[in-house]
Amino acid sequence: GKSAIGKSLSKNNGYKFYDLDKYIEEKEGRKISEIFNHNNEVYFRKIENSYLKEISLIKENKIISTGGGTPCFQNNFEIIDLVTPGMFIITAEGAENGYIEMLIEEPGIYSAFLGDLGEMQYDGKGHIRLASPEAQFAFDCWGLRISTNTSSVPGMSKDNNKELLKLAPNPFGSGTMIEYNIPRSGEVRLLIYDLSGKVISDLKNEHHQSGVYHTYFDSSQIPDGFYILRLSIDNQLVGATKISKINN
Repeated sequence: GKSAIGKSLSKNNGYKFYDLDKYIEEKEGRKISEIFNHNNEVYFRKIENSYLKEISLIKENKIISTGGGTPCFQNNFEIIDLVTPGMFIITAEGAENGYIEMLIEEPGIYSAFLGDLGEMQYDGKGHIRLASPEAQFAFDCWGLRISTNTSSVPGMSKDNNKELLKLAPNPFGSGTMIEYNIPRSGEVRLLIYDLSGKVISDLKNEHHQSGVYHTYFDSSQIPDGFYILRLSIDNQLVGATKISKINN
C-alpha cells in the first residue's frame, strides 16, 4: 500500500517519511476514527489541511503519504505542489500495455492506453480516472510521480525519452545488455528498482562524457518479475523504462 511504498522510497532516497494520518493522530492525541465519531468530516478535513501545511513548511526533502480523500478537499493540491514537471510512471499488472511513462510538464488531461482493458486518464495533478465507463480495473495498478526539472535536462522529452535506454533482450533470463545514451556530461546513475521502490542493482555511479554506453546486467540472482530501470544525470531523472525477467 501507500505507506509501504512511501517508506521504501524514503529509505532508498534518504528522504524523511510522513504518514499524514499518523501525524494527525499524534498531534490530536486520538485516532482518526475518534475524530470522525466525536466531531465530523468537515472538522477533520479542516485540521487535515492545517497539518498538511505544517508538514509542507518543514525545510527538508520528504515523502508524504496522504489519505485517499486528501486531494479532494481544501487547497491540498497547491500545498503538495503536484503540478511541478515530472515523469508519471504507471504499472498495471495484467493489462495489455502494463507499463506506461508520461512526461507531465503542466496541468492537463493525459491519456494512457492500457490495451483491451480500456483507456485511463491522468489530469496532471493526481486524479486518475477511466475514460470509458465500461472499462474496469481488473488488475493491480499503481502510479509513481518523479519530480524533475525537465527544462534543464537535455534529451528529456515526450519524443525521445525512450531512446535513452535500450535493452537486448527484454524480457530476459539470466541477464541482458543495456544501452544508455548520455546527452551531456555529468555524474551518471543507472539503477534498477523492484516495484516496491527497492534498489535491486546499482549498475553505474560515475562521471560520463556525452555518448552511447553499454553495460551488462546479471539478473541470475533476482526472481522473475517486472522491474524499473532508471537513468539520472547529476541527480536529475532523464529516462526510465520497465524491464522484465522471465526464466526460459
